[in-house]
Amino acid sequence: MKQPPVDITKISRLSRQIDPGVRSNRFVLGGAVVAALAAAAVAAMASADSVSWGVAAGGAVFLAWALAREIDPDHSGSASIAMVLALPLLLMGRPSLLLVVGALMAARMISGTVGGRLTIIDTVGMVVLAGLVGSRQGGLLVAAAMAGGFVVAQGLHRRSAIGAGSMLATAAIVSTPFRANPVAHGLAGGEAALLVASGIAGMVALRIEGVRSTTDVGAEPLSARRVRFARIVVWGLVMVSGLVLGGVGVVALTPAAAALAAVAIHSLQRSRGGAPPSGAPAAFAEVHTAPH
Repeated sequence: MKQPPVDITKISRLSRQIDPGVRSNRFVLGGAVVAALAAAAVAAMASADSVSWGVAAGGAVFLAWALAREIDPDHSGSASIAMVLALPLLLMGRPSLLLVVGALMAARMISGTVGGRLTIIDTVGMVVLAGLVGSRQGGLLVAAAMAGGFVVAQGLHRRSAIGAGSMLATAAIVSTPFRANPVAHGLAGGEAALLVASGIAGMVALRIEGVRSTTDVGAEPLSARRVRFARIVVWGLVMVSGLVLGGVGVVALTPAAAALAAVAIHSLQRSRGGAPPSGAPAAFAEVHTAPH
């Protein structure tokens, strides 16, 4: 007798299931694999590390898609655009997948797409992730966003303050010192252009008509205010990282920049009538209800 799939939301309120039976989920999984293989092949021809480039490409495509799903849960089209935009941005260099995962978790906690209160496993996991993120250049900024997201998800009380404080302390202990000097780190023309484009995209993405999607757990309506706040936080991470660290910071978060740009592009398409509004549940396994 076939056993029913394990409901991971009972273990963690920050994990979301990917269902290969859903077209949009197959699309991102296939796209990530194709991107990984293509990047690995190009790297091998250039005598570079094909494995690391393959992982970076596949991870960037998937994370851009996932992040767009968090900051624009009503429109799966934004996620599709994000994964396409993430691939050419790899020409600027390898992004820091750990930092992008941290940004994704911050956005997920803030927007509240999974629903329900975080579990002890979530709390421990976020402290560990904050430590890993903090070990990367510019990681303290992302860890701070994660700590803020934790407080938003849990509410302002002593336990959430302890959890957020533990995340910040762990990140600070292992943090990599850096000089906040974008000139010293270098900001090439393409990186500067991407930073400016991200700034414009963020302003466009702040416009939100309302949110019709519901949480994965309990099917509760999502808060448009929290989704907008998640967009602001992702926007702030991209901009501050670039302004403080220069080119290093811009390249580290290119998947996040792709997600922001995708949300802005899809928003402009809808405002011109090029794409009809598409309400969709927040759950990854149900995004097939929106047009692709």
